[in-house]
Amino acid sequence: EVLAGTTEGCPLPSRMPSSILSEVPSDVPSKVPSEVPSEVLSKSPSRQPSAKIVPDECELEILIDMMEMDVALNHNLLGQWTRAAFHDAGTFNQITNEGGANGCLMNFPPMREEPENEHLNEPLKRLEAIKNDWHSHPDTCVNVSSADMIQFAMFFVVVRQSNLIEPLDDLDSPNVIAKRNLLKTGFSWGRPDETQCDTMWAGNLPGFDLKNDGNIAGSKGRCAADGGEIKTKMMDRNGFTAEEATVLIGAHTIGHLRHAFSGNPWVPDGADNATPDGPVFNNKYHDFLINTIVANDASQFAAPSPGIVPFTDDFFDWFQDGVNELDHVDTDIALAFPSENLGMHPDFSVHSKAFADNNAFFLSKF
Repeated sequence: EVLAGTTEGCPLPSRMPSSILSEVPSDVPSKVPSEVPSEVLSKSPSRQPSAKIVPDECELEILIDMMEMDVALNHNLLGQWTRAAFHDAGTFNQITNEGGANGCLMNFPPMREEPENEHLNEPLKRLEAIKNDWHSHPDTCVNVSSADMIQFAMFFVVVRQSNLIEPLDDLDSPNVIAKRNLLKTGFSWGRPDETQCDTMWAGNLPGFDLKNDGNIAGSKGRCAADGGEIKTKMMDRNGFTAEEATVLIGAHTIGHLRHAFSGNPWVPDGADNATPDGPVFNNKYHDFLINTIVANDASQFAAPSPGIVPFTDDFFDWFQDGVNELDHVDTDIALAFPSENLGMHPDFSVHSKAFADNNAFFLSKF
């Protein structure tokens, strides 16, 4: 079996443990024949482990350390990996049973060229490099899918950046120990990678070119149209409920609106370097929608007073608070107010309010 070599790319130990060598009888020949008959090898049952699609806890410790090293040096990976996870999964269409969390965003470069996936190329290349380094590490025997790797990256971010934030390499911290244990036990592995990826699936992701009458309010206005997009894409196609769609968009609580020329965060806590250890993953996004935006409905938001406060500029599909350097797209605003067209979309604001009122509730639902 030893002479037969490796199985599935997993290396054999370079040295026999001394405890084993000490038990070898003295009358065993000191040299192994240079050639072993093939029929002998063919009858020798292989006991080498195959590369696993579900890593064990020791292998996950190695992965956590690798990811920690990268995000400690580059905080913007935290928001970008979170976005990438949804943009891989959000291609799912339950009507056609196509797309989904299938690794296409990592394995099929044309998918990253779609406008919905702008600015994800570099963070995904970095994540792929971590995956390859992890697979080739001498103390691992894993072959996880890109689909799993992308989704685990978001799980890593949410666990690391919520509640008490500190680097995950402080193994004397009870908080770090608890978070590392959650990362090792709280994720479901086993998603297969898609071999026939299709860029058309990106059409199931939120876009920026929606049909509306140009007004902010009204049954055919911008808020109604963007609320309709959430329903069409996230509810009708992805299969989420209104509450689930609202909480998932709450991922905007970290990261920056990088498609805009300013590239500002949605909320101050979500800036890449909001803390020495990166952005904070909490309910401040929903809190902003409910408690910082002054208007109570889309009509008030569109009126001269109170108007779009706290925003100072309207760019026709997104808003900017130039004073505090914050950006929001129309889809965000659709979550802030009651629906003005229930035939187009449900009232997402009731869920935004529930999340704004209770951070623990937001985190549990996310």
